[in-house]
Amino acid sequence: MKKAAIWLVLLCGAVFVLAEMAVASDVDIKFGGFGQFQYYYEQGSNISKFVPKRVRFKATGTLTDRVGFFVQHDFWGAGGTPPAPRLLDARFDYTICPCAKLSAGQFALPFGIETPISPYSLDAITYSYIVGAGWPQTPGPTGFFPYIRDLGVMLWGTYPKNNLKAIYNLAVFNGGGYDKSEENQYKDVIGRLAGSYKWVTLGWSYYYGKTDSGTTTRPYKDKVRFGGDLKLDRGPFLFQTEFIQGWDDTITRRGYYALAEVKLWKVLQPVIKYDVWDPNTNTGNNQINKIAGGLNWYFSPNSKLQAIYEIKGEESDSVATKYNDDFILQWGMNF
Repeated sequence: MKKAAIWLVLLCGAVFVLAEMAVASDVDIKFGGFGQFQYYYEQGSNISKFVPKRVRFKATGTLTDRVGFFVQHDFWGAGGTPPAPRLLDARFDYTICPCAKLSAGQFALPFGIETPISPYSLDAITYSYIVGAGWPQTPGPTGFFPYIRDLGVMLWGTYPKNNLKAIYNLAVFNGGGYDKSEENQYKDVIGRLAGSYKWVTLGWSYYYGKTDSGTTTRPYKDKVRFGGDLKLDRGPFLFQTEFIQGWDDTITRRGYYALAEVKLWKVLQPVIKYDVWDPNTNTGNNQINKIAGGLNWYFSPNSKLQAIYEIKGEESDSVATKYNDDFILQWGMNF
């Protein structure tokens, strides 16, 4: 609690300084954020609980016609025990030309569709197994990008031409995760290229880096990921899918998901998602999967209520342990 109070005082001070800058100069600053509150029932452990999942505050602004910034802080850092406030994003952007920007700081990894988006925009509430981001908490850590963010620099932008749009990202990161120090002399590299034509978007992503192996004979091991994604977004209908495969030294991992939804009367959104993760393709009887289905209700422009039931399966399930389904009811507010 003492640490949380210190963070709160520092953040309030920073907000006051930014507000004074906005009044005293031509700096354009906008404040916002979102909160998510959950009721969560886990059938396997027979536990039900209310959880303040996320409480985030953000500030965006422009310092000049070419320089901007984005800062985001989470008052209720998901995943900690107890949850602790943490700085999520601290990024400066420099506009080189209309189709190219250079960013530096701490921000989300530009890999695939789900990894860089806000959790407020997740229509099935949780990130996919292949991403991770702290979910699921059981049967253990999963995913290629559980930290979502890292420290580095990125060249990115879009090039529109008629109905066709090219989207690109090239980033160099520390590789250890956000709010962490570098663990070795190497940097991790991410490249993403996507093409969008009307309501169809097709993308490819690649990641290469190194991690410490803990041995002196071979001190570093390779960390490789590649993925493809497809998004069909036409009117009230949305379908998106991603596939990612990667190597951590000699271990091969892979997974995919597919999501479909439709928005009815602009306020109701039935959604279904199938999610698969294999943490080691060389080992049998360890794949996990999940079918999630539910409904999102947009009862105001800045609020929504989401209800999702997750049916989980594990290849190693026995009759005694296979009943581990979850029900999540989440209220989110965006301001």
